[in-house]
Formats: sequence, structure tokens, C-alpha cells
Amino acid sequence: MRHLIVVLACWTTAAGLWADADEDARAKEAVDTFKKLYASKDEATRVAAVPALGDPAHPLTLKALAALLTSDTPAVRTTAAETLRHFTGMKGVVRVLSAALDPNDAHPDVQKAIVETLGTTDDPTAAA
Repeated sequence: MRHLIVVLACWTTAAGLWADADEDARAKEAVDTFKKLYASKDEATRVAAVPALGDPAHPLTLKALAALLTSDTPAVRTTAAETLRHFTGMKGVVRVLSAALDPNDAHPDVQKAIVETLGTTDDPTAAA
């Protein structure tokens, strides 16, 4: 019986590592796809590229979205904030969104999207 428990524990650990590697690969693929589309000078193409970063919710895609919250056009920034709604409960999301809040931003729609996304997180510090 003890051997069975050890084998099951090893198998479970290995399965978890494979799942993590798969998520890492999917995140890298999402970022690579995003970068190709985002290279466009056309705003509509850049806006359309942003939601690809929402799946999977991963630290790599979070980092890419975080950079968009404070740069580019209001439409790209708003779409980045809205895409972060897929990251509910992920560590670091509230910090990223909070850092992008700027009461002096000339684009209140962007700030509204950030606040609304903060409201969708499962983190109680989002209300603080």
C-alpha cells in the first residue's frame, strides 16, 4: 500500500509539472502571436491583438497586459484592462491594475475600465 501511495504521489507531481510546462508554452505562444499582430501601425489591429493575452491567465501574459495599461491609445489600454478580467484571483493582478490608476489621466474611459476590472477580482484588497 505504501508503494502505491508513493507512486501516486510521484505521478501527481509529474502531471502537475507537465501541466505547468503546457501553460508556459501556451502563454509564450499567446505573447508571440500578440507581438506579431501588435507590430501593426493600425490601431484596430492592435486592439484586436490584445484579447489573445487573456488565455491563458499566466504571469507572462499578465506582464504583457500590464505594459499596455499605461501606453498606446485609449482603445488599446481599455481593451487591456478588460482582458485582465480573465485573471480573476491571480496573484499580482490587483497590483498591476492599481499601478495603472491615474486620477489625472486624460482618458477617463480607460480609468473606468481599470476600476471596473478591479471590481471583478477575488482580491479583497482591490476595494482598499
